[in-house]
Amino acid sequence: MNRILLILTLQFFITSSILSQKIEDSELWSGYTAKYKINKKWRLSGEYQIRFDNNVSKLKNNFLELNVQKKLSKKFYLNMQYRYSWIVNERNKKRYSIDGIYKQKIFKKALKLKYRTKFQIEQVQYNGQVIVDWRNKLTIEKKLSKKIDVFGEYELFLNVFKLKSFARFDPPELTTNRYTAGFNYQIKKVELQLFYRIESSINSADNECDQIFGFGIVHKLK
Repeated sequence: MNRILLILTLQFFITSSILSQKIEDSELWSGYTAKYKINKKWRLSGEYQIRFDNNVSKLKNNFLELNVQKKLSKKFYLNMQYRYSWIVNERNKKRYSIDGIYKQKIFKKALKLKYRTKFQIEQVQYNGQVIVDWRNKLTIEKKLSKKIDVFGEYELFLNVFKLKSFARFDPPELTTNRYTAGFNYQIKKVELQLFYRIESSINSADNECDQIFGFGIVHKLK
């Protein structure tokens, strides 16, 4: 009973937030990730992703990200990433990030709860602008069968600071909400992921948001 109430409560708040906003743009994100398990504690992965915006009619950006994961315990994980993004109008970016993940099964192991906190530093190449963000994401996952998982996520972005020049920077502020629902389908060592995401600006007076359709392939090499 408590599990049903939790799911209905989360669904109510997410649906209310989405329905109260106007869709400004539609995007498509697709990517491929390869994972390689070195041993019980260490894992390497690489991801390539391409994104389209302007109602899926224009290339927005594409990026390559490398990740090193360290398993600290059964429930705690540490990730370190480097990402290089090719962006239109020559606004290419470098990004360095580190995150911690906590996993826990709840409601007699019927649901999986995952919390991720990420600290990232981005640098825009053409003007040297530095952007520092702190992101926090909560995921609830339910296994429907041996091959299918469904999940819902909420992520909050805090811009710690944005250095525009040596004499000018923006103070900390909450910037973005992300609501995501999707599912994973396992085929041996390949996992297919489909998701639908709503991304909204916290400081926007227009009460508008972007909708994102996503598709990904995750290949476990070892």
